[in-house]
Amino acid sequence: MKRIYRFLAVGLLLVVLGTGYFFINLTIFDRTFIQLNASQKLSYIPFKEGVNMQCDKVNDSVPKLTGSRFHLITWNVHKGQDKGWQEDLARLSNQADFVLLQEATQHQNLSVFSTALFVSSFSFKDLLSGVKTFTQTQPEWYCGGGVAEPLIQIPKVVSMMSFPLEKGDSLLLINVHLINFEWGISAYQAQLEQIFSFVENHQGPIIMSGDFNAWNEDRLNLVNNLMKKYGLDSVALSQDERVRFLGYPLDYIFTRGVKVVSATSEVVTSSDHNPLLMEFELE
Repeated sequence: MKRIYRFLAVGLLLVVLGTGYFFINLTIFDRTFIQLNASQKLSYIPFKEGVNMQCDKVNDSVPKLTGSRFHLITWNVHKGQDKGWQEDLARLSNQADFVLLQEATQHQNLSVFSTALFVSSFSFKDLLSGVKTFTQTQPEWYCGGGVAEPLIQIPKVVSMMSFPLEKGDSLLLINVHLINFEWGISAYQAQLEQIFSFVENHQGPIIMSGDFNAWNEDRLNLVNNLMKKYGLDSVALSQDERVRFLGYPLDYIFTRGVKVVSATSEVVTSSDHNPLLMEFELE
C-alpha cells in the first residue's frame, strides 16, 4: 500500500512540476497579435474593433483578384513539431493560390507568396502560435481575433481577409481554429457567432476552412445549423483522410458562391492533422 501512495505522490508531483513549467513559459497576449507581411507596402488603418476582434482596411486601393479558378490548401501543421513539415508544406503549396494554416508559428514561411497574414494570441518559450494565411494578392481589409479556452485560458484564433473581385463584390476568406477544451459549447458558440457576425453582412463568395474541433454531435450540429442559416455548404472530399476524434472529422471546408472543381485530403506523417486540398471556381 505504501508503494501505491508513493507512486501517486510522485505522479502528482510530476504533474504539478509539469504544469508549473508550462505556465512559467507561457505568455498570453493582452491584445491579439496581428501581422500582415506583403511585398507591396500599402497603408492600412483600423476600421472596426469589437470584442476579441481587430480589423484594418487599406487606405488606398488594392489590385482586384483576377482569374476564376484557384487552388486552396488548409492544414493544421502542429506547430512544425513533426519531421518533414517543411518538405510537405513546400510540395503542397507549390500550385496553390491560397494556403491556410492552423497551429502555425513564425517559422512557417513561404517565399513564393507575396502576402502572409499571421494571427496569434499566445507564445510558449517565445514561440508564437496561431493561424497563418498565404495569398498572392493583398486584401482590401483583414481581421483577427481570439476567444479563450474555458479550461486552459489559451485563446484559439481566427483570421479573415477580403479580396475585391472584377465583377464588383469580394471574396471573404476565413481561416479558423475553434475552441477545443470545453465540455459544453458556450465558448465554442461564442467564437462561431463572432465569425458569423462578419458572414451575415458579406454579399460575395465565402470560403471558411480550418480546424473546427467539431468532435461531438452538439458541436457539429451547431456548425451545420449556422452554415445552413447563412447558405454555406460543406465541401465533400473525393478521398477523405481527415483526422477524426471520437469518430468526428476535425477539419472542414465550407463555401458559398463557389463552384468546387475538386477536393481531397492526403495522409502525411509531418503533422497530427492531414491537409485538405481544393480546386474551385468563383461563380
